[in-house]
Amino acid sequence: MTTILALNAGHDGSTVILSDGRLLASIEAEKDSLKRHSKLTAGTLVAALELCEAVPDVIALGGWHKHLPGYYTGIGQGYFGLFAPTTRKTSVFGHPVTVVESTHERSHIFCAVGMDPFGPHRDCAVLVWEGALGNLYRWSNWGDRIECHPVLAYPGTKYAAFYDLADPLFSSGARPRDTNAGKLMALASFGDAESAHPEDVKTVHALLTTDVIYPFDKDAFTDSPLYNIGLESIRFRNAAAYLSRAIFGMFLRCATEQFSGEDLPLVVAGGCGLNCDWNSSWVAAGLFSRVFVPPCPNDSGSAIGTAIDAQFTLGGSPRIDWDVYAGSELIDDLATTPPGWTERAFDPALAAARLARQEVIAYMQGRSEIGPRALGHRSLLASPAMHGMRDRLNSIKKREVYRPVAPCVLMSEYDNYFEGGVSDPYMLYISNVRSGAIPAVTHVDGSARVQVVTEEDGSSLSPLLQAFHGASGVPVLCNTSLNWPGRGFINKATEALAYCQEREIESLVVGTRWFVSDNLHLGNAG
Repeated sequence: MTTILALNAGHDGSTVILSDGRLLASIEAEKDSLKRHSKLTAGTLVAALELCEAVPDVIALGGWHKHLPGYYTGIGQGYFGLFAPTTRKTSVFGHPVTVVESTHERSHIFCAVGMDPFGPHRDCAVLVWEGALGNLYRWSNWGDRIECHPVLAYPGTKYAAFYDLADPLFSSGARPRDTNAGKLMALASFGDAESAHPEDVKTVHALLTTDVIYPFDKDAFTDSPLYNIGLESIRFRNAAAYLSRAIFGMFLRCATEQFSGEDLPLVVAGGCGLNCDWNSSWVAAGLFSRVFVPPCPNDSGSAIGTAIDAQFTLGGSPRIDWDVYAGSELIDDLATTPPGWTERAFDPALAAARLARQEVIAYMQGRSEIGPRALGHRSLLASPAMHGMRDRLNSIKKREVYRPVAPCVLMSEYDNYFEGGVSDPYMLYISNVRSGAIPAVTHVDGSARVQVVTEEDGSSLSPLLQAFHGASGVPVLCNTSLNWPGRGFINKATEALAYCQEREIESLVVGTRWFVSDNLHLGNAG
């Protein structure tokens, strides 16, 4: 048995344990109510080491950059580059260990290729688009040769910077805010690319051709009508829709030139892989035989990619087996039932009845999801049957009113409620909503970011969805992440309880334990 311990030292820091080609754990630094995009912490490392039965055989270090004035250098093998990893022998606690160091760029490529369940691939196309990297790659001969086709530098950062351009609260010379990429994706849905003003089109292309984006010289765009125009402006939202289309168009043109007619699969990595509209557009383009996006395409999957790269470098396969619920273990630190709450055994039928009466349930099960999307193990669940539920959930989460709420649905019922999308378990594609019965999860453009649930996917959502279907006639629930603003998933039961008390949430489920507020619940479900 060969055990690999892999580390991502950059933001979205994580520690990964890979044993004989199987992902045992991916412990992300932010996934314990820590700040989003946290770097690797001692707690993250210890949590992963506790899952190791012995000293690992291999330690794999992903590359990152150092911020030295006027000089580029890196941690490990650095951020950029496709060159082969370095290996060296050492010892840890008296045990022989091989250290493998590779680049951050390779970590994204190997994450996407290695997690594809249809792999290993002899030949495929790879797309990496994130804060800095914006490239297409040709993966050949089982990964022995990787050829890069540059498209756009800093696509994710320029996308986020466009939000900052319109935001009067953002000051010139600051670093573009990573979290604003998701907000711009939501706002672009309110706009129409065809209605973008010609002056705003010029601004878009000026931003896309900007060489320096760290920091963002916002004042260089003071002549643009979009400068500090405000996020509520329909003119800005039309321009955002145009920007989204323009960025995708640049990558599609390159992909068409390099891969047209070859019938290759496409695998996607980088933070832009969380843009569901772009993922759906790759499928709709019909250029590739299949499109695969892992549930952790951003840097949360970087250590997984580094582990796969190390496995491949040492003579193994560029593919692993994995489960999306390989994150942090749920910490049930509620020793007794807290005052003001009643504890009972969790019952899906009774919970469904409460959900049908418009209650909200904080739902925690087992190990957390890998990647940034809550998929039923660290979730807020609610009925999608009323428009007002979206507003309530956004109020609970203290986020902008225009942000959509995602649905989860039983696979057997998907076609009755959605169409024109991909039946995806990880909320990574857009579907069109075909039913008026679920307004809380229907975005302004009639779309939804759907999680499809089956009995075999390892989640406990299936029996709850079935029970809710029986109670309400609808096999769909609102499913959004259980987290404090700007922080990763809540992982401790005591913190979840404090969250529920502050946000006036009626129920908290912790594994098989169900805590119901004595003061906030809307009625007796039985």
